[in-house]
Amino acid sequence: MYCQQRSRGNPAQKQGRRGHGGSRGAGALCSHDDLNHDGKVTRAELDQALHQQFAAAGKGGTLNKDQFEGMQHSRTEASSGRAFARLDNNHDGKLSLQEFKAYQQRTFDRMDRNHDGTITADETTSRRHYAGRSGNRG
Repeated sequence: MYCQQRSRGNPAQKQGRRGHGGSRGAGALCSHDDLNHDGKVTRAELDQALHQQFAAAGKGGTLNKDQFEGMQHSRTEASSGRAFARLDNNHDGKLSLQEFKAYQQRTFDRMDRNHDGTITADETTSRRHYAGRSGNRG
């Protein structure tokens, strides 16, 4: 898997970039699992990164429910922090209604695939699901 090269500049320059948040999406793979920072994640890197994350969260080679939830909470908190920074357009540490509504509008527009002003159940089904049903991959 190839990752976008991450800029090493200040966080404000990174703002608005996609693919660097989430818990286990492509951006998360790149930001957490590209251990040698070459812009690619090999299977060996992914295995090593997951092992490190598991070992940090679990004790004695297992994760109990609380440890698992703590690991998930940490990932969610980091992702939420990045999302908040992207939405806070004026960098004042607060989201105005206008900033929040702009994000919600972009989300709605992205989900409304046929741009008719309505989100239907078929528009919420993943594109991968559609590709698999038709026999095509895309």
